Amino acid sequence: MRQLLRLSLLFLVWTAESSAGVPLLISHGHVARWDSQRPIRYKVDEGKLGSFDNASALQLLNSALSVWQSLPTSRVAFVNAGSIGYDVNLSSWNSFQAQNESDPNFSPIVFDNDGSLVELYYGTGASNVILGFAGPKHTRENASGIEITSGWAVLNGKLAQQGGADQQQLFRDTLAHELGHFLNLSHSPANLALGQDNDLANNLHIPIMSPVAWQRPQGWSGLTGDDIAIISSLYPESGFAETTGTVSGQVTLSDGSTPFKGAHVAAIRLDGNQQLTRQVYSGISGFLDGDGTQPERKGYFEISGLPPGQYTLLVEGLESRWAWVVPGPDLPAPADFFNTDESGSDDVTRFSPITVVAGQVASNLDVALNTGPVYRYLSILPLSHDREQWTSTLGINNLSKRASRVSIEFHYPDGTLGGLSSVTLAGSALSLRHGVNRWLTGRAGTLGYLVLRSTHPTTAWISLAAPNTGDPQILNSADLDTNSKAAAPGAGSKMILPFTTKLEEWQTDLSLLNLGATTIVKVSFLGENGIMLAENNYAVAKNQMVYLQDIVAAIPNVYGYLSIEAADDNAQLVVRGLLAKGNQFGGVLNPIALP
Repeated sequence: MRQLLRLSLLFLVWTAESSAGVPLLISHGHVARWDSQRPIRYKVDEGKLGSFDNASALQLLNSALSVWQSLPTSRVAFVNAGSIGYDVNLSSWNSFQAQNESDPNFSPIVFDNDGSLVELYYGTGASNVILGFAGPKHTRENASGIEITSGWAVLNGKLAQQGGADQQQLFRDTLAHELGHFLNLSHSPANLALGQDNDLANNLHIPIMSPVAWQRPQGWSGLTGDDIAIISSLYPESGFAETTGTVSGQVTLSDGSTPFKGAHVAAIRLDGNQQLTRQVYSGISGFLDGDGTQPERKGYFEISGLPPGQYTLLVEGLESRWAWVVPGPDLPAPADFFNTDESGSDDVTRFSPITVVAGQVASNLDVALNTGPVYRYLSILPLSHDREQWTSTLGINNLSKRASRVSIEFHYPDGTLGGLSSVTLAGSALSLRHGVNRWLTGRAGTLGYLVLRSTHPTTAWISLAAPNTGDPQILNSADLDTNSKAAAPGAGSKMILPFTTKLEEWQTDLSLLNLGATTIVKVSFLGENGIMLAENNYAVAKNQMVYLQDIVAAIPNVYGYLSIEAADDNAQLVVRGLLAKGNQFGGVLNPIALP
């Protein structure tokens, strides 16, 4: 069977044994730490790591260890205490786990050669997307708090491929990320959206502790300011606290008193013109109450290790499909900047500067989330192209006779928010916005999808036009009422999409967005006679868009149609496609939903 479908964007994820820039393990308000006065003694698997033999895997591990050990601001040291004594695999797993559970000083690093241990731990198919998992294992209480005495890490060899310098660096980052969990760091949501802007240089601003594996330009050190701040705050070298500052406060609901737990609080550095930069440091409200034992700290946040300077704060929701220290509910309001006249009805886009002074805490920086309108209706529009020369005009039609408030969000393919705006439409009114990509993200030709949330029924469309190719084409939205369990028109779990051309020079692109729970989606290409010619399966998380580019390239000059089917019958998939030839636009492909 030939494979015809290929992703233009590949998402591989890391996970922690329990899981933004805050510690991973916190108990009764106390952060767990290794004893930084002595090195961490670890033992290593004797087996292979995918295409790496054991000696090569050890070299890669040493490179990843140096990412954390070489920091002048942090006191972290590792010592190789020798071999585990055998190859950890399915045959030896039970005896390994018996030692791992019972020995409080056993800190193994496991090379899962073929991904079978990842599958055992996380289920069938997990080895195709999970690069590894790690975290503290044993702890004990002492006079200074909670001491970590052992940890463990499992690295997925199925995804470890020896290759060029880029591949080597990517897997070094994988090991360094898992060692971060080993050291009690959790995932960081800082700058997660930058990974979707098609600019590799911007990935330098995404922390190594991001939940997604991103390729970076060659030669990067492996850590961002967010990574350095959290590891140095946990294990500080002498003088670190005196040369950096801290911000702290509360996140509350619009009443200014009810704490909100589980929001991402981003401390964003300002430049000399008081503009936002990409230097972002993360915290989570209520992180000290992750286990529910500190209700008085339910909305409290604290971000330490900040270089002195000007900052502001942005409070936003956490992507629910990733594992966070505090798995909070969806943010009940729009993302909100801090300002000095903070209230539950202020302008959420306006921010005030905060001065961070070395050795001091800027406290009481409270943010009251706005009440905001109740957005009951959704319109979903995947943007299935990445061509900067094309123009995209967004049309929104208010189907109600009453005024409707519409929040317009641009999301990157992994679901993270990339741009936000809003408009109020009078009854039965129409709104047009030209250049929607650049308007919302600052960049033309950006892959992603639009989510329009409205207080009254609306519908939307995008008019796509290519240079010198005649009339524009219309891409319609899928619209739904969030109070109804009925499937949105144009969405469903099963659908077909006929092709109207067999010209080899035309390219067929497809955007597949999942509005429901994570599911496996089978995409099959069938010929004129209904015989299947090729198929592929994709694990698509909630609110994730998969972009399939030039999907019939492998079988040119064949008429046929696509069959798109989710394993979950209750899934709601929104699929849109287009035909293109270079910058020439051929038309929009709208699927037919099946009962």
